[in-house]
Amino acid sequence: MLLKLENISKSFGGIKALNNINLSIKEGEIVAIIGPNGAGKTTLFNIINGIYKPDTGRIIYEDIDITNFPPYKRSYLGISRAFQIPKPFISMSVKDNVLVAALFSRRIPSIKEAEKETERVLKLVGLQNKSDMIANDLTSPEKKLLELARSLVTKPKLLLLDEIVAGMPPSDIDNIMSLVVQVANEEKISVVAMVEHIIRTVKYANRAIFLHQGQILLDSSPDDVLNSDLVRNIYLGEVEHA
Repeated sequence: MLLKLENISKSFGGIKALNNINLSIKEGEIVAIIGPNGAGKTTLFNIINGIYKPDTGRIIYEDIDITNFPPYKRSYLGISRAFQIPKPFISMSVKDNVLVAALFSRRIPSIKEAEKETERVLKLVGLQNKSDMIANDLTSPEKKLLELARSLVTKPKLLLLDEIVAGMPPSDIDNIMSLVVQVANEEKISVVAMVEHIIRTVKYANRAIFLHQGQILLDSSPDDVLNSDLVRNIYLGEVEHA
């Protein structure tokens, strides 16, 4: 098992954002976390990558207890996150943005290897012809690809996708999600994708988890979860079926 969350709870004041969460992620698995606004999805991601510490419970990654590890130490171990709103170094080139991430990760032994990996990942996401462009000049979909490239160049074993396709047209959504599946399969990366509004992305997962009011209510195949009366009544009436 790559990742295990054991009895994780997190409160903010009197509000319980996560309530006794138990969750396991296998190697090479693609998991979609769905749920309405306020379900606890972002808190869950922040717990996994170390932005928040849980009030109770443990996080086990590759048999190591990382509950108290800060984000950078989790990155060194192979946990990477692509955020919903890309925040590249806007005055730097596309290539240098990715190269900085490669060097920070400490999973690449030399600058020469980091440069090679940067070129490989830029080609993988289709930005090789934009490598010398200033990041701020990219289109919105290209900035999403740059965010994905910066995550992939760290050589993750676990990739957290935080609504990475939010606000994109259907064709771009399908292109990016197909790329994620391809990379996950080829490089044996586990992917956990947060889904709030764009339900079409759930079909790319092997497994779907329905989170509501800080609790996991369902954990099954995407079809089973999306066809559940519980999910339909609580969630699907609020979201976009694009």
